[in-house]
Amino acid sequence: MKRQSPSSSSTGFTSSAPPAKKLKHRHYNNDYIKLGFTTSSDDPPKAVCFFCGDKLSNNSMKPSLLQRHLQRFHSQNADKPDAFYERKLSEFKASQTTMVQRSKIPQRALRASFDVARLVAQKKKPHSIAEELIAPAASILATVMIGQDAATAIASVPLSNDTIGRRIDEMAHDIIDNVVSQMSGHFALQLDESTDIGGEAQLLAFARFRTDTDIVENILFCKSLKDNTTGEAIFQLLDDFLSSHGLQWFQCHSVCTDGAAAMTGKHKGLMAKIRAQNNDVTWMHCIIHREALVAKQLSPPLNAVLAQCIKVINAIKSSPLQSRLFRKLCDDSGASYKQLLLHTEVRWLSRGRALQRILDLRDEVYQFLIGTSPTLVSCFDDAKWLLQLCYLVDIVGKLNDFNVSLQGVNSNVLFMMQKTCAFVAKVRFWKAQMITKNFCCFPNLESLVADAREQDVAQLMPVIDHHLDEMLRLFEKYFPSMNESREQYAWIENPFAVTEFVHCSLNSSVTESLIEVSHDENLKLFYRGHSITQFWSAVKREYAALAGIALNILLPFGSTYLCESTFSALCELKTKKRNRLNVENDLIVSSSTIAPRVENLCSLKTGNLSH
Repeated sequence: MKRQSPSSSSTGFTSSAPPAKKLKHRHYNNDYIKLGFTTSSDDPPKAVCFFCGDKLSNNSMKPSLLQRHLQRFHSQNADKPDAFYERKLSEFKASQTTMVQRSKIPQRALRASFDVARLVAQKKKPHSIAEELIAPAASILATVMIGQDAATAIASVPLSNDTIGRRIDEMAHDIIDNVVSQMSGHFALQLDESTDIGGEAQLLAFARFRTDTDIVENILFCKSLKDNTTGEAIFQLLDDFLSSHGLQWFQCHSVCTDGAAAMTGKHKGLMAKIRAQNNDVTWMHCIIHREALVAKQLSPPLNAVLAQCIKVINAIKSSPLQSRLFRKLCDDSGASYKQLLLHTEVRWLSRGRALQRILDLRDEVYQFLIGTSPTLVSCFDDAKWLLQLCYLVDIVGKLNDFNVSLQGVNSNVLFMMQKTCAFVAKVRFWKAQMITKNFCCFPNLESLVADAREQDVAQLMPVIDHHLDEMLRLFEKYFPSMNESREQYAWIENPFAVTEFVHCSLNSSVTESLIEVSHDENLKLFYRGHSITQFWSAVKREYAALAGIALNILLPFGSTYLCESTFSALCELKTKKRNRLNVENDLIVSSSTIAPRVENLCSLKTGNLSH
């Protein structure tokens, strides 16, 4: 009969090997110092010769083997007094400490190099400033305040122009990799296109996405459009970026842009191309742009006042000599301001500031124009014109304040709609006040009306009434269904203030979850101390369906504020002297809300003292 192997499965048994013997480690003895050996911090410990630095294995930690090493390599040190060996051991330990300290210097210098490069990018300075200014200044400060040793250590930090450029590039790539890795779910996009000082069209993109604790927004890229700035070209650039980073169009929740044809065209616009990939993507027309469109419209009488003011400003500001003479006049009269301000259509807030400055310096302007431009001074003698100017200054100032309130980071659509509804309600209130000739809402106008003729005030009333009516009409045009949308999603803004749950447009199970949330005192305390996005991110852990609906409403961008403010940073980076600079990585590092993982970047490199 053939005998089966013990390991065969048919026997039902397995062979068991004899247990391995536990290895014994030798221990260091203090008497080994007399043989020229100390011990290492390894596990198991090893014998280290403090004459030459050689490491022997743990098995070699025997007196006979250590004695053999001493006689063979260091016979001149044999049979010395105990004090000799103790002195040599102390010198060896001191040299080891020095080597460890010197090995740490390059890593610290590497980290400092990254930190300085990030500072250069955030301050939007040329890369050469680190080597030409920061390093010499730091060396001087260290020498004077600390000592020469500190200056020597600072000199080891690599801060050349090319090094700073590489550091910024590495940090920018790390930031984008980190952002993309977090964009696993749905995300919203904010896009805008502008032309820099070098004549290149730059497309800027920001992304907004959900994390476990909040909704985060961060820059994605700033890339040049090589040829046309059509919807197809913009889509192709955007599609290439998403595909190269493993992002899919079905993840795109919404896109916020301005109202340009290249963005909104039904056939060849960007949104048409995006919806061909994902028909569920929603488009948001920038709320700040819409507000600017409303503020831009003026009735013919008010527009004539604005045109006359621009002529006055140009007559004084267009000539350096005229500007100097006007400044001297302001100095002599003790005016609060010394110059007028220019107005340009692309800078929306400049109109209100320029008009306010003309009103503040109207006496100085009148005196100056009498001697230089008699044809322009006549308007300042017209009481009706001055009343219209005062109203224009007040109403444009209020529109400017409204515009500024819509700006800012981490702003959501509901908050911006809340601000818009409030402003529209103010306009209706002003209109009601005008019926009773109560001008307290317009302080500049009120101060002038007190001394004005009743006939002039009567002629002003239809102008104001028409302008306010037109403003309400334009708000209704650019913000359709504004009040209905706000009422529908009021439960998102404050779930604890809802009393009529039937108006929330939610199904039964989700409404029941909302009722539970609205009566949860712990969540109410959390709501008071956190942002609305942080609140719903916390609610998601227990009420996933309800919080998911709320976060989807809060996810879209409400404006292109981030793009607009970053284009301002681009103007600082790309100047006439640096018009060929590729600004993308500098913009990413300077504008990112997510810090680069510098420790990881440093761990991939080796410090170099000689650099």
